[in-house]
Amino acid sequence: MDKYDIYLKTNKKNLMMSDIDTGWFKRLKYSLFFKYQHAGQVIPSEEAKLAINIAGQISLLPCVCRFANSGEKHPLCMLFMHIPDDLFGAHRFDRIRDVEPLTIEEAQFKIDEFANKGYVQTIWAFLTPHIGAICNCDYPYCTAIRVRRDTGVKHALLKAEFVAAIDEYACKGCKQCITKCQFGALSYSLAENKVKINQFSCFGCGVCRTACKNDAITLVPREKQPMVAKLW
Repeated sequence: MDKYDIYLKTNKKNLMMSDIDTGWFKRLKYSLFFKYQHAGQVIPSEEAKLAINIAGQISLLPCVCRFANSGEKHPLCMLFMHIPDDLFGAHRFDRIRDVEPLTIEEAQFKIDEFANKGYVQTIWAFLTPHIGAICNCDYPYCTAIRVRRDTGVKHALLKAEFVAAIDEYACKGCKQCITKCQFGALSYSLAENKVKINQFSCFGCGVCRTACKNDAITLVPREKQPMVAKLW
């Protein structure tokens, strides 16, 4: 019986949350697993919607990470396929009742809804390089974000092809965007009454933009920012 099954049978909510081993050997295993089997990358909502348009078939179901890490069933994962009733087995999900087929338009609407709620969009391979899903989750419930943040394993979750940039003339120093960043990339300058973006820490998700009423934050291509162009 694996830890996930033990969790389901005992309802020990912190069983999975406390299972991040930061030792070098475990970090190597994390790196190899994510790189060759379950590669993922942060993407902004615009690219998530483009991927959905290409995928065609979308099924919305509870995020496995979030369920394992908190016991909460939130429909946040978008698989690029239609789900058979018994794909996951009755012991993990209530079969078809937990799976919602979405049209392209419905899925794209959900992407905007999730981004506005502060969820980071990530795109995933199932046996790399086959792309199979977009997930919408947040720290600490997203296992990949947690492994990347807490252990520094790069291949657990690659940064987006973009980084955030701020128009200091448009920024009014309200600091609302700071509350949206899950990667510690935003800070506030009291002297200037402006928000500052550390592009070395930025993952390019663009979620911070949803909190800015002045449209002061934009995403720019990572490749055009020499200092961070190769930081994934």
